[in-house]
Formats: sequence, C-alpha cells, structure tokens
Amino acid sequence: MLESKKNNYAIFIQVRMSSSRFPNKSLKKIDGTPLFLYIANNLKKHFKNLVILTSTEKSDLKIKELCQKNNLDYFLGDLNNVLKRFYFANMVYKYKNIIRITADCPFADPSIIKRIIKNHFKYNNDYTSNILKPSFPQGFDVEMFKKTTLKKIYFNAKKNYEKEHVTLFLRNNQKLFKCQNIAYQKNLSNMRLCIDYKKDLLFVTKIIKKLKKNKLTINYQNIIGLIENKNIPHFNILNKKNTFKKNLIFT
Repeated sequence: MLESKKNNYAIFIQVRMSSSRFPNKSLKKIDGTPLFLYIANNLKKHFKNLVILTSTEKSDLKIKELCQKNNLDYFLGDLNNVLKRFYFANMVYKYKNIIRITADCPFADPSIIKRIIKNHFKYNNDYTSNILKPSFPQGFDVEMFKKTTLKKIYFNAKKNYEKEHVTLFLRNNQKLFKCQNIAYQKNLSNMRLCIDYKKDLLFVTKIIKKLKKNKLTINYQNIIGLIENKNIPHFNILNKKNTFKKNLIFT
C-alpha cells in the first residue's frame, strides 16, 4: 500500500441517497455490490485509511448500516452543506491531508490517486487534483487537500453553492492557494464514466462485463482503450442525450 509519511492522509468518499436525478443510486448494484461499497472495496485494496461521509438524514441510515456491517469508518453530517460535513468529519478523524472521491464514480482509479498523492507531497501543495483543467474522463475525478486548506475554505466560503460543492471556493480563488493540476495525455473530459442516471449504471455494467470477458484489469487505461476502440462519438457534456452510450454496443 502507498502510504504518506506517518500515514497522514485518508480518502473521504462522499455518499448520499437523495440524488434528484437517480434516487438511491448509492445502493444500486455494480458487479453484485452496492455502488458506494464497490468503490470503497476497490480502494481499500490500495489505501489503508478510508472514511464514508454521508448525512444524518433518515434516507442515509442504510449507508450507515452497511458501513457498520462492512467495518468501514464513517461520519454522519449535514446533507446540503457538504463542506461542513467534510470539515467536521476531519475534526473527528484528524488527518493532515484528505482525498475527496464522490460515490458516483465507480471507476475511481488507484493509479490516478497515487499520482496525485505523489505530486501533492512532492511539491507541498495546498490542493492537488485533475479537475482544475479537466482532461481525464468524468468519473475519474480526484481532489487532495491539506486540512489547513479545508479549514481556510470552510471559514471563507459564504455562498450556499460553495458549501454544497466542497472545493468550489478554492477553485474560484486559486491565487489564495498553492494548487497543481494533473493532466491526462489528451483531453477526454467530454467522456462521461460517472453515474448520474440509470442509463449510466447500465453502461458501466456493460464495460465491466466486457473487460472481464476479455480478461482485462478494470483500470482507466483499459476502460478508455475499450471505448476509444469503438470509435463512437462522445455524447454532449450537458448529458441531455446519451447518444454516445446509446450507440456504444458491446459484442
């Protein structure tokens, strides 16, 4: 496992049940496992410290129960003020650095995360991610920030949308922080591999089945290779029509 000096970072996975576009998606099955557990189980193979961050709402009690059943650390916080949830979660767990992953990204890739960890410590960044100037497909998003950075964001973010989207204040005020963006070799940011709709779930399931059939490791290189080899135009970034996924037929 890749560990920091004194093991001073953790992955915080942001989870909720009340998605307006795809309710209860966090418990929808991916390869036979609830989505957020599928992500957590894959990442636990590579990283020791992982915490599930969900809310105190009744709708999220099932997430708490599954965390307990699967021996996962968890924190229950504010549903809408996700920034507050992160800040108070780390008041409990006290990590010096936090890696933020959202539970709609089933292909969260350890090798991308490790690359971001390496650069974060090497350059002593306040914030390291691959979303400041997106180039990876959507669904491979990773953000890493110091606890002091989180504190600065928490006490400066005033607008509700800055509190809902944890690092938005930082991304809109990059001059206040030492930031670094990690880029892919080409721009594939119009390719969506996250789960916002039921069709996304079906698409991801097809990808996993195809990779397993071909005896390929489920990683970002093989996923991108599989999609690009189909030579299908990517659907629009606004997700209004899933023409890319609709026309991508696996045989």
